Amino acid sequence: MKVVDLKVHLLSAPIDPRYAWKSSLGYSVKRDTVVVEVQTDEGITGYGESNHALSPTVIAEIIQETLKPLVIGEDPFYVEKIWAKMYKGCRMLGNTGAPVMAMSGVEIALWDVVGKALKTPIYKLLGGYRDRIKAYAGGLGLGWKDPDQLAQEAKVLVQQGFKALKLRVGRNPKQDLECVSAVRDAVGRDIDIMVDVNGGYSRRVALDMARAYQDLGLLWIEEPLPYTDIEGLAELAANVDVSIAGGENVYTIYGFDQALRSRALDIVQPDCCKCGGILQAKKIASMAEAANLPCAPHIFGTAIGTAISLQLLGSIPNGLICEFDVLPDNPLMYELAPGQLNIQDGFVEIPQKPGIGIELNVDAFKKFPFIPGPAYVL
Repeated sequence: MKVVDLKVHLLSAPIDPRYAWKSSLGYSVKRDTVVVEVQTDEGITGYGESNHALSPTVIAEIIQETLKPLVIGEDPFYVEKIWAKMYKGCRMLGNTGAPVMAMSGVEIALWDVVGKALKTPIYKLLGGYRDRIKAYAGGLGLGWKDPDQLAQEAKVLVQQGFKALKLRVGRNPKQDLECVSAVRDAVGRDIDIMVDVNGGYSRRVALDMARAYQDLGLLWIEEPLPYTDIEGLAELAANVDVSIAGGENVYTIYGFDQALRSRALDIVQPDCCKCGGILQAKKIASMAEAANLPCAPHIFGTAIGTAISLQLLGSIPNGLICEFDVLPDNPLMYELAPGQLNIQDGFVEIPQKPGIGIELNVDAFKKFPFIPGPAYVL
Protein backbone atom coordinates (compact mmCIF):
# COMPACT_ATOMS: atom_id res chain seq x y z
CA MET A 1 0.00 0.00 0.00
CA LYS A 2 1.25 3.49 -0.86
CA VAL A 3 0.13 7.03 -0.04
CA VAL A 4 -0.90 8.69 -3.30
CA ASP A 5 -2.31 12.01 -2.10
CA LEU A 6 -2.57 14.22 0.95
CA LYS A 7 -5.18 16.97 1.31
CA VAL A 8 -6.00 19.60 3.91
CA HIS A 9 -9.51 20.79 4.77
CA LEU A 10 -9.88 24.03 6.72
CA LEU A 11 -13.28 24.12 8.43
CA SER A 12 -14.96 26.82 10.49
CA ALA A 13 -18.18 27.07 12.48
CA PRO A 14 -19.36 30.43 13.82
CA ILE A 15 -20.34 30.43 17.50
CA ASP A 16 -23.83 31.54 18.41
CA PRO A 17 -23.46 34.67 20.61
CA ARG A 18 -25.64 32.95 23.22
CA TYR A 19 -22.85 30.42 23.72
CA ALA A 20 -19.88 32.75 23.30
CA TRP A 21 -17.16 31.73 25.72
CA LYS A 22 -14.76 34.06 27.50
CA SER A 23 -11.37 33.30 28.98
CA SER A 24 -7.93 34.89 29.08
CA LEU A 25 -7.87 34.45 25.28
CA GLY A 26 -10.87 36.75 24.78
CA TYR A 27 -14.42 36.11 23.50
CA SER A 28 -14.89 33.13 21.18
CA VAL A 29 -16.51 33.96 17.84
CA LYS A 30 -15.82 30.80 15.81
CA ARG A 31 -14.33 27.32 15.91
CA ASP A 32 -11.71 26.27 13.36
CA THR A 33 -10.25 22.88 12.62
CA VAL A 34 -7.56 21.53 10.28
CA VAL A 35 -8.52 18.12 8.89
CA VAL A 36 -5.86 16.06 7.12
CA GLU A 37 -6.88 13.51 4.49
CA VAL A 38 -4.50 10.74 3.39
CA GLN A 39 -5.42 8.74 0.28
CA THR A 40 -3.86 5.39 -0.68
CA ASP A 41 -3.54 3.39 -3.87
CA GLU A 42 -5.84 0.71 -2.39
CA GLY A 43 -8.75 3.10 -2.00
CA ILE A 44 -8.45 3.48 1.78
CA THR A 45 -8.66 7.06 3.04
CA GLY A 46 -7.59 8.16 6.50
CA TYR A 47 -8.42 11.34 8.38
CA GLY A 48 -6.56 13.19 11.10
CA GLU A 49 -6.71 16.56 12.80
CA SER A 50 -4.05 19.13 13.58
CA ASN A 51 -4.47 21.51 16.46
CA HIS A 52 -3.87 24.95 14.95
CA ALA A 53 -3.21 27.19 17.99
CA LEU A 54 -5.44 29.86 16.40
CA SER A 55 -3.37 29.85 13.19
CA PRO A 56 -5.05 27.25 10.92
CA THR A 57 -3.72 28.66 7.63
CA VAL A 58 -0.15 28.39 8.93
CA ILE A 59 -0.61 24.71 9.79
CA ALA A 60 -2.24 23.99 6.42
CA GLU A 61 0.67 25.62 4.59
CA ILE A 62 3.23 23.48 6.43
CA ILE A 63 1.27 20.31 5.64
CA GLN A 64 0.92 21.13 1.95
CA GLU A 65 4.35 22.57 1.24
CA THR A 66 6.66 20.75 3.66
CA LEU A 67 5.07 17.48 4.75
CA LYS A 68 3.11 16.32 1.71
CA PRO A 69 6.20 15.71 -0.48
CA LEU A 70 7.72 13.65 2.35
CA VAL A 71 4.67 11.40 2.71
CA ILE A 72 3.63 10.72 -0.88
CA GLY A 73 4.83 7.28 -2.02
CA GLU A 74 5.37 5.93 1.49
CA ASP A 75 3.74 2.81 2.94
CA PRO A 76 1.24 4.13 5.53
CA PHE A 77 1.96 1.16 7.80
CA TYR A 78 5.45 2.59 8.40
CA VAL A 79 4.15 5.30 10.69
CA GLU A 80 7.35 5.60 12.74
CA LYS A 81 9.48 5.88 9.62
CA ILE A 82 7.24 8.57 8.14
CA TRP A 83 7.13 10.46 11.44
CA ALA A 84 10.94 10.49 11.63
CA LYS A 85 11.11 11.65 8.03
CA MET A 86 8.71 14.53 8.75
CA TYR A 87 10.51 15.46 11.97
CA LYS A 88 13.84 15.61 10.18
CA GLY A 89 12.27 17.52 7.30
CA CYS A 90 11.03 20.21 9.71
CA ARG A 91 14.40 20.86 11.38
CA MET A 92 14.83 24.24 9.73
CA LEU A 93 11.33 25.25 10.84
CA GLY A 94 11.96 24.04 14.38
CA ASN A 95 10.96 20.73 15.94
CA THR A 96 8.25 22.20 18.14
CA GLY A 97 5.14 24.34 17.76
CA ALA A 98 3.48 24.63 14.37
CA PRO A 99 5.53 21.96 12.51
CA VAL A 100 4.71 19.34 15.17
CA MET A 101 1.03 20.31 15.13
CA ALA A 102 1.04 19.80 11.37
CA MET A 103 2.79 16.44 11.74
CA SER A 104 0.20 15.35 14.30
CA GLY A 105 -2.70 15.48 11.85
CA VAL A 106 -0.76 13.54 9.23
CA GLU A 107 0.28 10.89 11.75
CA ILE A 108 -3.30 10.41 12.97
CA ALA A 109 -4.53 10.07 9.37
CA LEU A 110 -1.90 7.37 8.76
CA TRP A 111 -3.11 5.43 11.80
CA ASP A 112 -6.68 5.80 10.54
CA VAL A 113 -5.58 4.14 7.28
CA VAL A 114 -3.84 1.34 9.17
CA GLY A 115 -6.85 0.70 11.40
CA LYS A 116 -9.24 0.67 8.45
CA ALA A 117 -6.98 -1.70 6.51
CA LEU A 118 -6.92 -4.09 9.48
CA LYS A 119 -10.59 -3.44 10.38
CA THR A 120 -9.57 -2.60 13.96
CA PRO A 121 -9.81 0.54 16.12
CA ILE A 122 -6.43 2.10 16.85
CA TYR A 123 -6.53 1.54 20.62
CA LYS A 124 -6.53 -2.22 20.12
CA LEU A 125 -3.57 -1.95 17.75
CA LEU A 126 -1.70 -0.01 20.43
CA GLY A 127 -2.25 -2.64 23.10
CA GLY A 128 -5.80 -2.15 24.37
CA TYR A 129 -6.56 -1.52 28.02
CA ARG A 130 -10.18 -0.35 28.49
CA ASP A 131 -13.42 0.08 26.57
CA ARG A 132 -14.80 3.13 28.39
CA ILE A 133 -13.56 5.95 30.63
CA LYS A 134 -14.91 8.65 32.91
CA ALA A 135 -15.54 11.97 31.16
CA TYR A 136 -15.52 15.52 32.46
CA ALA A 137 -17.39 18.55 31.21
CA GLY A 138 -14.82 20.84 29.64
CA GLY A 139 -13.99 22.12 26.17
CA LEU A 140 -15.41 25.59 25.61
CA GLY A 141 -17.98 25.38 28.38
CA LEU A 142 -17.92 26.79 31.93
CA GLY A 143 -16.09 29.98 30.98
CA TRP A 144 -15.91 33.36 32.70
CA LYS A 145 -19.36 34.07 34.11
CA ASP A 146 -20.98 35.38 37.27
CA PRO A 147 -20.81 32.86 40.14
CA ASP A 148 -24.58 32.24 40.23
CA GLN A 149 -24.76 31.69 36.46
CA LEU A 150 -21.77 29.35 36.53
CA ALA A 151 -23.21 27.40 39.45
CA GLN A 152 -26.49 26.93 37.61
CA GLU A 153 -24.67 25.71 34.48
CA ALA A 154 -22.70 23.27 36.62
CA LYS A 155 -25.85 21.85 38.20
CA VAL A 156 -27.38 21.26 34.77
CA LEU A 157 -24.26 19.37 33.65
CA VAL A 158 -24.38 17.18 36.76
CA GLN A 159 -28.04 16.44 36.02
CA GLN A 160 -26.92 15.35 32.54
CA GLY A 161 -24.67 12.73 34.13
CA PHE A 162 -21.27 14.40 34.43
CA LYS A 163 -19.40 13.59 37.61
CA ALA A 164 -16.53 15.99 36.93
CA LEU A 165 -16.37 19.60 35.72
CA LYS A 166 -13.58 21.92 34.59
CA LEU A 167 -13.95 25.66 35.12
CA ARG A 168 -12.10 28.42 33.28
CA VAL A 169 -10.38 30.82 35.68
CA GLY A 170 -7.56 33.36 35.40
CA ARG A 171 -9.76 36.47 35.42
CA ASN A 172 -8.64 37.78 38.82
CA PRO A 173 -8.08 35.97 42.15
CA LYS A 174 -11.19 37.27 43.92
CA GLN A 175 -13.58 36.43 41.09
CA ASP A 176 -11.91 33.08 40.46
CA LEU A 177 -12.33 31.99 44.07
CA GLU A 178 -15.94 33.20 44.20
CA CYS A 179 -16.82 31.24 41.07
CA VAL A 180 -15.15 28.00 42.14
CA SER A 181 -16.68 28.26 45.62
CA ALA A 182 -20.14 28.82 44.13
CA VAL A 183 -19.83 25.75 41.94
CA ARG A 184 -18.55 23.61 44.81
CA ASP A 185 -21.49 24.69 46.95
CA ALA A 186 -23.90 23.95 44.08
CA VAL A 187 -22.69 20.45 43.17
CA GLY A 188 -21.41 19.16 46.51
CA ARG A 189 -18.26 17.21 47.33
CA ASP A 190 -19.02 14.09 45.32
CA ILE A 191 -18.35 15.88 42.00
CA ASP A 192 -14.75 16.40 40.88
CA ILE A 193 -13.86 20.00 40.01
CA MET A 194 -10.82 21.14 38.06
CA VAL A 195 -9.77 24.66 37.06
CA ASP A 196 -7.91 25.81 33.95
CA VAL A 197 -5.91 29.03 34.26
CA ASN A 198 -4.50 28.97 30.68
CA GLY A 199 -1.16 30.14 32.10
CA GLY A 200 -2.72 33.32 33.47
CA TYR A 201 -1.25 33.54 37.01
CA SER A 202 2.08 34.88 38.22
CA ARG A 203 4.17 32.69 40.53
CA ARG A 204 3.00 34.48 43.68
CA VAL A 205 -0.67 34.50 42.67
CA ALA A 206 -0.48 30.84 41.61
CA LEU A 207 0.87 29.83 45.03
CA ASP A 208 -1.77 31.83 46.90
CA MET A 209 -4.61 30.55 44.70
CA ALA A 210 -3.46 26.92 44.84
CA ARG A 211 -3.51 27.07 48.63
CA ALA A 212 -6.97 28.64 48.56
CA TYR A 213 -8.23 26.01 46.11
CA GLN A 214 -6.97 23.19 48.37
CA ASP A 215 -9.85 23.76 50.77
CA LEU A 216 -12.31 23.31 47.88
CA GLY A 217 -11.05 19.81 47.10
CA LEU A 218 -10.00 20.33 43.48
CA LEU A 219 -8.84 17.39 41.38
CA TRP A 220 -6.29 19.60 39.61
CA ILE A 221 -5.18 23.11 38.61
CA GLU A 222 -4.37 23.23 34.92
CA GLU A 223 -1.64 25.47 33.52
CA PRO A 224 -1.48 27.83 36.51
CA LEU A 225 1.67 29.35 35.01
CA PRO A 226 2.91 29.78 31.43
CA TYR A 227 4.04 26.37 30.19
CA THR A 228 7.56 27.75 29.61
CA ASP A 229 8.02 28.40 33.35
CA ILE A 230 9.18 24.88 34.19
CA GLU A 231 11.02 26.04 37.29
CA GLY A 232 7.96 27.89 38.61
CA LEU A 233 5.67 24.92 37.96
CA ALA A 234 8.07 22.56 39.73
CA GLU A 235 8.29 24.90 42.73
CA LEU A 236 4.50 25.20 42.85
CA ALA A 237 3.95 21.44 42.60
CA ALA A 238 6.35 20.87 45.49
CA ASN A 239 4.62 23.34 47.79
CA VAL A 240 0.87 22.73 47.42
CA ASP A 241 -1.45 19.81 48.09
CA VAL A 242 -3.46 20.07 44.88
CA SER A 243 -2.27 18.41 41.67
CA ILE A 244 -0.70 20.55 38.94
CA ALA A 245 -1.79 19.51 35.45
CA GLY A 246 -0.43 20.61 32.10
CA GLY A 247 1.12 19.66 28.80
CA GLU A 248 -1.25 20.85 26.08
CA ASN A 249 1.45 23.28 24.91
CA VAL A 250 4.34 20.83 25.19
CA TYR A 251 5.56 19.00 22.09
CA THR A 252 6.91 15.47 21.58
CA ILE A 253 8.64 13.22 24.07
CA TYR A 254 11.56 15.64 24.18
CA GLY A 255 9.52 18.50 25.60
CA PHE A 256 7.80 16.25 28.14
CA ASP A 257 11.12 14.76 29.18
CA GLN A 258 12.19 18.15 30.55
CA ALA A 259 8.86 18.74 32.32
CA LEU A 260 8.84 15.28 33.92
CA ARG A 261 12.50 15.36 34.97
CA SER A 262 11.83 18.72 36.63
CA ARG A 263 8.76 17.31 38.45
CA ALA A 264 6.75 20.22 37.09
CA LEU A 265 3.56 18.19 36.56
CA ASP A 266 1.44 15.85 38.68
CA ILE A 267 -0.99 15.08 35.82
CA VAL A 268 0.24 14.89 32.22
CA GLN A 269 -1.94 16.31 29.43
CA PRO A 270 -0.56 15.70 25.93
CA ASP A 271 -2.79 16.72 23.02
CA CYS A 272 -2.74 14.04 20.31
CA CYS A 273 -3.45 16.67 17.65
CA LYS A 274 -0.61 18.84 18.85
CA CYS A 275 2.20 16.84 20.50
CA GLY A 276 3.14 14.81 17.41
CA GLY A 277 0.26 12.36 17.05
CA ILE A 278 -1.20 9.43 18.95
CA LEU A 279 2.01 7.40 19.09
CA GLN A 280 3.92 10.34 20.56
CA ALA A 281 1.07 10.81 23.04
CA LYS A 282 1.23 7.13 24.00
CA LYS A 283 5.00 7.38 24.52
CA ILE A 284 4.45 10.46 26.69
CA ALA A 285 1.82 8.56 28.68
CA SER A 286 4.35 5.74 29.17
CA MET A 287 6.92 8.26 30.44
CA ALA A 288 4.29 9.48 32.90
CA GLU A 289 3.48 5.89 33.89
CA ALA A 290 7.16 5.29 34.68
CA ALA A 291 7.01 8.35 36.97
CA ASN A 292 3.79 7.00 38.57
CA LEU A 293 1.72 9.85 37.12
CA PRO A 294 -1.70 9.75 35.43
CA CYS A 295 -2.44 10.96 31.91
CA ALA A 296 -5.50 13.08 31.05
CA PRO A 297 -5.09 14.23 27.43
CA HIS A 298 -6.08 17.72 26.40
CA ILE A 299 -8.87 17.87 23.80
CA PHE A 300 -10.11 20.93 21.94
CA GLY A 301 -13.53 19.44 21.30
CA THR A 302 -13.95 18.44 17.65
CA ALA A 303 -14.97 15.00 16.43
CA ILE A 304 -11.58 13.73 15.27
CA GLY A 305 -9.68 15.16 18.23
CA THR A 306 -12.12 13.62 20.70
CA ALA A 307 -12.12 10.26 18.92
CA ILE A 308 -8.33 9.99 18.73
CA SER A 309 -7.93 11.00 22.38
CA LEU A 310 -10.36 8.25 23.33
CA GLN A 311 -8.26 5.82 21.28
CA LEU A 312 -5.24 6.91 23.33
CA LEU A 313 -7.09 6.52 26.62
CA GLY A 314 -8.30 3.11 25.55
CA SER A 315 -4.71 1.96 25.10
CA ILE A 316 -2.96 3.17 28.27
CA PRO A 317 -3.11 1.88 31.87
CA ASN A 318 -2.63 5.33 33.47
CA GLY A 319 -5.46 7.08 31.63
CA LEU A 320 -7.32 9.20 34.17
CA ILE A 321 -10.28 10.91 32.52
CA CYS A 322 -11.48 12.26 29.16
CA GLU A 323 -12.24 15.90 28.40
CA PHE A 324 -15.59 16.38 26.70
CA ASP A 325 -16.82 19.60 25.13
CA VAL A 326 -20.25 20.48 26.50
CA LEU A 327 -21.39 23.44 24.42
CA PRO A 328 -24.55 22.54 22.47
CA ASP A 329 -23.31 24.79 19.65
CA ASN A 330 -20.53 22.52 18.36
CA PRO A 331 -21.25 21.22 14.85
CA LEU A 332 -17.58 20.30 14.32
CA MET A 333 -18.24 17.59 16.90
CA TYR A 334 -21.81 16.50 16.40
CA GLU A 335 -22.31 17.00 12.67
CA LEU A 336 -18.97 15.46 11.73
CA ALA A 337 -19.69 12.38 13.85
CA PRO A 338 -23.45 12.32 14.38
CA GLY A 339 -24.68 10.09 17.18
CA GLN A 340 -21.29 8.54 17.88
CA LEU A 341 -19.72 10.40 20.81
CA ASN A 342 -22.07 10.38 23.77
CA ILE A 343 -21.93 10.51 27.58
CA GLN A 344 -23.76 7.88 29.62
CA ASP A 345 -23.73 8.02 33.43
CA GLY A 346 -20.58 10.13 33.38
CA PHE A 347 -18.65 7.77 31.10
CA VAL A 348 -17.88 7.67 27.39
CA GLU A 349 -17.27 4.52 25.35
CA ILE A 350 -14.06 4.10 23.36
CA PRO A 351 -15.25 4.31 19.70
CA GLN A 352 -15.13 0.86 18.09
CA LYS A 353 -15.15 1.51 14.33
CA PRO A 354 -11.89 0.77 12.46
CA GLY A 355 -9.19 3.43 12.63
CA ILE A 356 -9.98 6.49 14.73
CA GLY A 357 -13.16 4.76 15.83
CA ILE A 358 -15.80 6.95 14.21
CA GLU A 359 -17.42 7.16 10.81
CA LEU A 360 -16.66 10.70 9.73
CA ASN A 361 -19.39 12.59 7.90
CA VAL A 362 -17.16 13.88 5.11
CA ASP A 363 -20.15 15.32 3.24
CA ALA A 364 -20.52 17.82 6.08
CA PHE A 365 -17.17 19.44 5.25
CA LYS A 366 -18.81 21.64 2.64
CA LYS A 367 -21.22 23.00 5.26
CA PHE A 368 -18.36 24.59 7.17
CA PRO A 369 -16.18 26.64 4.79
CA PHE A 370 -13.21 28.37 6.38
CA ILE A 371 -13.89 31.79 7.88
CA PRO A 372 -10.79 34.04 7.81
CA GLY A 373 -9.94 36.06 10.87
CA PRO A 374 -9.34 35.45 14.59
CA ALA A 375 -11.30 32.90 16.59
CA TYR A 376 -11.22 35.14 19.66
CA VAL A 377 -11.71 38.87 20.02
CA LEU A 378 -10.74 40.99 23.00
